[in-house]
Amino acid sequence: MKEQNNKKSDLKVIFLRGGTGVGKTTIGKLLSNELYPSVCIEQDKLRYMVVNGLVASRAKLSPGENQKEYRRQCKLADKNTISLIKNFVKAGFNVIIDGFNGGESGDTFYYMKNPNKIKWYPAKEILQKELKNISFFQIVLDTEVSVLKERLEKIKKWDKTVIDFILKQRSYFLKSFSETDLDLVIKTEKEKPEIIVSRIINEINKI
Repeated sequence: MKEQNNKKSDLKVIFLRGGTGVGKTTIGKLLSNELYPSVCIEQDKLRYMVVNGLVASRAKLSPGENQKEYRRQCKLADKNTISLIKNFVKAGFNVIIDGFNGGESGDTFYYMKNPNKIKWYPAKEILQKELKNISFFQIVLDTEVSVLKERLEKIKKWDKTVIDFILKQRSYFLKSFSETDLDLVIKTEKEKPEIIVSRIINEINKI
């Protein structure tokens, strides 16, 4: 059994950002297997802990029917993610976060009405304040629209209405990019997941 590393300064906290279907979960699990000891936080699972009253595409109450509550639940998942990161780092674990801001969609409806106000969320200084003295890396995963649509149709088995909404989310998210807040941007359709994971680890070690 490997000896657990409890030195906080050596631990890695990796945010995998990007919309639905870009490969966050696949990459997140592979990264978790490469870093010891580690945990992987799937933020969608935190959102779906709401049993009665969930606002999500998979629930009876869709995001479009209650936009304000949808955004509130996305932001709540962010807060819970931050709390878990702190607890796991304190316990000596590397942390990989699969998604943030409700799958990068919490502000979608706001930006539909206010496209001139699109901005990256959260700004790096906000995360630095929340994760005081914890080193973290933000990595955006993306894929070409044609590949993404195929994944959503064949794997997720979603209909055109949901897919169109997800593509809108992706568009707003990509327009929000801030180079000062990001460490890496990767297209997931161009390389095998294992290669992407090796690349991420190499780039983070350089930083």
